Amino acid sequence: MPTSLMIDNWTLQDVESVLSNGVGIDTVGELLISEDRQRHSYKGVPEGVLQIDALLTLLTNLVCFDQLTVDSRFVHTWQQGEAQLLPLANLGVVAPQDYATFGDDLNLLREAIVTELCVTPTLRDEIAAIQAAWRSDKSQVNPHLSALLWGGAGMLARSHLSKTPYFGHPFRRQLLRETRLYLRQPSAVEAVTTFIQDERTRMFRFRGQALSGSVAHVSMPPIAIRAIEEADNIEQLIPAALNLRDQLVELRLWISEYQVALDEEDERRQLKYEKVLRDISRALQTKYGAKEAGGTGMSISTTFFALDLPKSLLDRVRNSFGVRSTLCDLVLAPRGEKALGKLLAMFGEGKSLLGRDVLHGLQAKYSVNAAAGS
Repeated sequence: MPTSLMIDNWTLQDVESVLSNGVGIDTVGELLISEDRQRHSYKGVPEGVLQIDALLTLLTNLVCFDQLTVDSRFVHTWQQGEAQLLPLANLGVVAPQDYATFGDDLNLLREAIVTELCVTPTLRDEIAAIQAAWRSDKSQVNPHLSALLWGGAGMLARSHLSKTPYFGHPFRRQLLRETRLYLRQPSAVEAVTTFIQDERTRMFRFRGQALSGSVAHVSMPPIAIRAIEEADNIEQLIPAALNLRDQLVELRLWISEYQVALDEEDERRQLKYEKVLRDISRALQTKYGAKEAGGTGMSISTTFFALDLPKSLLDRVRNSFGVRSTLCDLVLAPRGEKALGKLLAMFGEGKSLLGRDVLHGLQAKYSVNAAAGS
């Protein structure tokens, strides 16, 4: 069963912009919700941080999912001329979908979700003003918030009606984290990528603390790291990701079979896939010296098992082929700071003040401390 993920044209627009025009120089506003849930504000973030975050997640999703779907009405925002993302559309990796067939169901659901997303009185007031202005004369009084709330609600509605998981633009993902509203659909890709990132975080924190007393380390998405390492310039990034997509087809098939078990609520089959992840976790902790810490830290179904680590498990995992070997390689991939520096250098910002600001923003976003507390 092929795995699909719904993404934003906004994401592709930002990725195409950074690939074609370089790192943006503006400061953009990331939505924040107050602790008392009574007001919202904006935090200034370098535009390049959002652009490169969108790029890194796209490189990862290209490899992990069989197909990425977008709303066909807005593909013009990135499908232009010599756009670097055109191969994704030509190969069918990114597939435009017409959601007009949902009709009033989509409109009614979007309206309901907009209301749910407005979790503070200030957001409710602003969205009311936005809606009133649009209904009056089609004017846009706050395009940024409208794209976040109105557009985000529309994508969530499409996701629900099409039964396709949704992975939003960095701004919209931040909004959903802040609102704490939506339970995500069971996703094998999310389970696997979260496992990889959690294991990398645990490893870097343990080793850093053991060797230097420090836990502040950067951990970039390993698939994106590999794509960057295999590219010599910006024009090669998307081809490098497509090459990785071909190399990791066995992992994608394993994930799709895991997804079927989740969709069918087949607990026995789910446990089979989760056991693979558990075994790898325990073997890797032994490899880097954390066996004495106890447990794997994994949240999936661990209460159902009391497993001893066979003496041969580490060698079997380390020397095995296929999915186990691939997962081990991804967990043990470089931290990514070198790859991040290479990426900024390919953009021509390796030594610039702009590059320095973007680098610091990405280091903060991908620090193991942030990952551990998210």
